[in-house]
Amino acid sequence: MTFTLTRHAPGTHSTLGDLTLEGSYFHLYTLEPGTDRVDFPRIPTGTYEVIMRESAKQGCRVPGLVNVPGRTDIEMHIGNYPHDTLGCQLVGYTLGADYVGVSRPAFGALVALIEGAEAHAERVFLTITEPEAP
Repeated sequence: MTFTLTRHAPGTHSTLGDLTLEGSYFHLYTLEPGTDRVDFPRIPTGTYEVIMRESAKQGCRVPGLVNVPGRTDIEMHIGNYPHDTLGCQLVGYTLGADYVGVSRPAFGALVALIEGAEAHAERVFLTITEPEAP
C-alpha cells in the first residue's frame, strides 16, 4: 500500500499538502512545518516505510515513518496548527491558511487503513513529493 503526500508551495508558518492512496478515492490534507521552523524542518522528499507504533508524545498508537534521514520519532498525528507539530505531519479533512481541520476523524481513517494493511501482512509506504515547477 502506498500513500502519496504532494506538498503545496511551502509557506512561512506551514506547508500544506494532499495525502492520497494509490488506486482509491482516499484523500486527506496535511500540515507540516513551514520555512520558519529551522529547529524542526520538514522531512526530505522520498519514500518511507510507515508502521504503527506507540507514541509517547501522543499517548496512543500512530503511524510512524521509518528511516527519516537525521530524524527520529516522525509521526502522522492529530493536530490543526503549525504549533501542533515538531516536524511531524498533521492530517485533516479540511484546509485553511496554516490550518487542517476535522483532524481526529481523518486520523482515524488513516489509522484504520494502515492497521488493515498490517493485519494482512502488507507493507505500507509514504512517498513525499514537492510541487511540480510551472
